[in-house]
Amino acid sequence: METWFWILGWVLSFLAITGNGFTIFLVCSRRNLHTKTNAFIASLAVADFCVGLSVIPSPFLSDVINTCHWPQHWLSCVNFITRLFSYTSVVNLCFLVLDRFIAIVHPLKYSTFMTRRHIIQVIFFSWTATAELLLTVKMETWFWILGWVLSFLTIIGNGFTIFLVCSRRNLRTKTNAFIVSLAVADFCVGLSVIPSLFACDVTNTCYWPQQLRSWVNFIRWLFSNTSVVNLCGLVLDRFIAIVHPLKYITLMNRRRITQAIFFSWVLPVSYNVPMFALCIVLYQNNTCPFATWLTIVFEILPCVILILCFVSMVFHVCRHDRSAHTLAKQLSFNHQVSFKTHQEKSAVIMMGLVIGVFVVCYGIHLRCSFLLLSSSPCNDKNYKIPVLVLNSAINPLAYAFFKRDIKKEFKKLVGTVF
Repeated sequence: METWFWILGWVLSFLAITGNGFTIFLVCSRRNLHTKTNAFIASLAVADFCVGLSVIPSPFLSDVINTCHWPQHWLSCVNFITRLFSYTSVVNLCFLVLDRFIAIVHPLKYSTFMTRRHIIQVIFFSWTATAELLLTVKMETWFWILGWVLSFLTIIGNGFTIFLVCSRRNLRTKTNAFIVSLAVADFCVGLSVIPSLFACDVTNTCYWPQQLRSWVNFIRWLFSNTSVVNLCGLVLDRFIAIVHPLKYITLMNRRRITQAIFFSWVLPVSYNVPMFALCIVLYQNNTCPFATWLTIVFEILPCVILILCFVSMVFHVCRHDRSAHTLAKQLSFNHQVSFKTHQEKSAVIMMGLVIGVFVVCYGIHLRCSFLLLSSSPCNDKNYKIPVLVLNSAINPLAYAFFKRDIKKEFKKLVGTVF
């Protein structure tokens, strides 16, 4: 009987995933299907699609790999996700029926009552209300949910950026070389930061007094520091291109770009490996005072460099913009000046978003470093780790929206798919 349960469950899950996935694709890809009612149908289809992905697969995995012996908060996390999508599907169905009820029973009031704004609010409520009902879940479970979501976004976003730049010949530019290097580092952050903590927690290796946990921390901070150095290299490249455009071609040749990218990977390794070895030998995995000081320097120094470069770029663009407006008044036919200013503004906006998120994320995490330096416990250290992953997840969005060549190729790719 148990075998028939799994067969029936997997068949129904496959039908739910396929049917609702096709519905989402059809409604989103056909402009004539972008109607009020179909908005509710698409929201319900998303919820049912998630039900198909979670309800049967999660107990099947628990039964196959004996996850009943895993930590209780992990099981609570799985149960929470399953209940969230199931209840969200019910709430979405209720609002779909309510929409049809108003359209049939009160057709004259439907157009004024069910406006675009109200529909967005209703769909938003149908998802958030269910989550609010399940807020009794422990904070530790929310840590894993948020961490895995951010890791998934980091891996997908940066992986797509690497694929797009490497597969399009016209995207193989000097700046995009730094972007790919940063995307590789951020991709590794998504693969290592949360998954390593999760594996450590599930297998109970976090409670060993030992080298394994130190190795997990070493790998995690290695890729995080590599991401920081690559970001500094990208910002310095844009700084030279905007502030010293005439020197950019001679300064940033192919050989120097290769050396800069190589240096951005070698420096974190040469910094982390000796520090890790000294901590193992001298302090037996306890807190290393000199390592904490070096970590603070490694967190503060990039923030200062990035802020100074960004302020200088903003000042230069503003000055150039004023000169362009003055010249445009004298020569109204000259469109090239305004075009160059627009390019510089896009680059500064992209850099501002990336640098702003970086400074906020590392500023939050810097508090723990100072507490450890003063021998005070940092009880919320692990809860600040998803903030570091958020920094890596935001970067691909900045490229997609504000890097013009990547944005153009992204639209082309989406257009060919849909």
